[in-house]
Amino acid sequence: MDSLAPALVAWSVAARTRRGEIESGDGYFIEATAQRALVAVLDGLGHGGPAAAATRTALALVTLHKRESLTAIARRCHEALPETRGGVIGLGLFKGGDDTLSWLGIGNVAGTLLRAKGGSVVLVPRGGLLGRSLPALGPSVMTVSYGDTLIVTTDGVRWRYDDAPIPLDTPERTARRLIADHASGDDDALVVVARYQRGGRAQASTTPRRIA
Repeated sequence: MDSLAPALVAWSVAARTRRGEIESGDGYFIEATAQRALVAVLDGLGHGGPAAAATRTALALVTLHKRESLTAIARRCHEALPETRGGVIGLGLFKGGDDTLSWLGIGNVAGTLLRAKGGSVVLVPRGGLLGRSLPALGPSVMTVSYGDTLIVTTDGVRWRYDDAPIPLDTPERTARRLIADHASGDDDALVVVARYQRGGRAQASTTPRRIA
């Protein structure tokens, strides 16, 4: 693959740790190439060190099995977390070959797709807790166009698009704004913003995976 090919998504992350805590129980994994982009957001149950440990365990598995299906990734995380506090997960997979976004959410990680042409889609998660109770798995799949933007938030971010609509902006400014305006302060908070770039002008760069 040409290393100068534009990444399928442009993305940014903003986060804030719960007041009084050193470690955050929220974490993320992102890998974006020219044809595929995986977004994973994890939230360990509770906060502090035990929550962070659960999230690190799950993120290690996401990293190792990033090429598997969203269902397989979620199942692997579930099977690895019984000895931890457990956690919740939001998984989004963009595919450039057919201009689709697949979404799988378990627990209270919230997903919203902002359409470049106006409107939004609430990406409904399934009830459950990784390591404790796994629901029936099956991602929802929708088509996406240039400029459509996926926003994934943990429950420390008290935001719904219907209650507080935001204009389309750069991923960085959008993530910063959501943390600044809607982070609760009494829980860890994390926002991932990923904008689909296929079909329009995009920066010529390939984004490597990152974990936090």
